[in-house]
This record gives sequence, structure tokens and C-alpha cells, in this order.
Amino acid sequence: FKEIQIFYVPEASTRLAMLLTGEAHISEVERSLKAEILKRGMKVESATLPGISTQIGFGGNHLSEKDVKGPLSNKLVRQALTLAFDQASIHKTIFEGDGERMVVAGVYNKDEAFNPDWKPYPYDLVKAKALLAQAGYPNGFDLELWTARYPGAPELPDVAEAAATTWNQIGVKVKIVESEFGVIRGKYISGAWTGTQAYTFRGSADPSFRLLDAYYTSPGVGAGVLHFYESPFIDERWKKFLSSIDPVERTQILKELGNFVYDEYAVIPLLWLSGLAGINPAVVVEYKCDFEIMGPTRCHEYTKAVRK
Repeated sequence: FKEIQIFYVPEASTRLAMLLTGEAHISEVERSLKAEILKRGMKVESATLPGISTQIGFGGNHLSEKDVKGPLSNKLVRQALTLAFDQASIHKTIFEGDGERMVVAGVYNKDEAFNPDWKPYPYDLVKAKALLAQAGYPNGFDLELWTARYPGAPELPDVAEAAATTWNQIGVKVKIVESEFGVIRGKYISGAWTGTQAYTFRGSADPSFRLLDAYYTSPGVGAGVLHFYESPFIDERWKKFLSSIDPVERTQILKELGNFVYDEYAVIPLLWLSGLAGINPAVVVEYKCDFEIMGPTRCHEYTKAVRK
């Protein structure tokens, strides 16, 4: 190819139309459209590795000196929302069974820090409703759920709709805020989320020593990027991790952090995914890439064109 053009097109139907009409030759595709794309004579390639993590983050869980209050700072509320999130159904329907169910956000299912005793959280609306009452919210509360169409996981607004539907059944009145990645990124980097805001999130599927740092440590202690859930326990253990040169001890600390996050219902886990790329076989012979969170915008120096 003499040149490459990259278009930003958030609408799935428009991306499909561009692929089918030849306006685009490689396009990110949603899993619900995979059958239609194949039926129309196109090819679909998965990224070479599961490079995407998806989850729902809770706002307001910062160190006490930040004095951020709200229902999401209550463990019982986070547990209730987690139990009222039908992960298995969302995996089967919205994602067409693609990917692996996540158990702990920050620890991949085959990572050295993964605990085989962890099980996916169950779906239990009755218990979720009881937990809300126990937490002091028998009639629920108002919640903003922010979402965006991320590269690699354009289905996340549909996940937000599904979550809002089941959360409404336990009394939580959800207002969905459709935004853009740049806006959401600015809010989590600055720690601006409140205790009445949650958000869908798509990140990379890195090793646990990178994700646990980025997701949960406080600024000045670790990377402190996402601020999913800050805690003195996390910061203390992370300092120990950084000072240790013993690989066994370091792995044990990662396991302790994973156990803590799991027990605290710090984040609602969703899926580990591989991105999907639709390809026009009349133009492109092969596109193989671990394009992670970037969508099919990478590795085109290796893309093989049809000879004409």
C-alpha cells in the first residue's frame, strides 16, 4: 500500500457500510455484526491475543483525606450492584459468547497471581435488594453511569443499558451518560468521580503487576492512574512489592492484592476480550495483529495486500 488513511467512525452501522462499499478495507466490528459481515463476503479476524479488559468502575473510593462521600463508598452497595449485574447473560448476548469472563479486574485468569478459589460473582437480585436495605438504601438511590464506545469494546454502551435495567429492578435509578473516551479519561485521571457515579471502562490486558498498580494504587505510591479503589492496605502492600527482589514474595503480594480487591467488590468485572477486525478480502489478503485497545489501527506494515 502506498498510503494509509484512518477514519474515526463511532457508529457500528456506518463502519459496516464503509466496509461493504469499499470505502474502508479494514474496520473494527461489533460482535453482533460478525455473522452479517461474513454473510456479505467479508472476513473477520480476531486480534492475536486477548489484549482487552472490560469492567465497570465505581466512583468515590479514594483515601479518607479526599473526603468523597456517596453510596458507592459503601461495600454493601458495591456488593449489591455487583450481584445485580448479569455478567453471564451479557457475555452470551451482547458479546455473542466471545472472550473470557473476568473474575478480578487487574488479574487475568491465567496470570501468576490468579487465585483458583475465586469464582465469578453470582447473579442474585433478591440478595442484592436485601444488601441495599442493609446499607441504608431500602428505596435505592440515584446513580449516573457514564459510558463510551471504546476501540476494541464498542459494545460497552449496550452493557451500560443492561446494567441499568437490572439495577433498576433493585431500586437504583440510573441515568446513563453517553460520553467520549477523552472525557472519561480526564475524570478518572484527576480522580473526579463522585460516590454517585460509575463508568464502563476498557483497558489493556497487561500482567497483574502493571494492572493492579494502574488500577488501585494512590498517586505517589504507584502509577495511580485509574483510582478504581484506593486503600491504605493496597498502598502498604505495593510499597512492599516495590522494595522486594524476591520473586516468590512479589507474587504473594500480588495475590494478596487480588484477594483484597475481590473481597471488597472494588470493581465489577466483565470480560477479557480480543478485538475483531472486518476485512475486505478483495483488497487485503491478511491482517494479523495484537492490536489490544487501539482497534485495527496498528501493525499495517505487515498487512498483506491482494496483488493486482
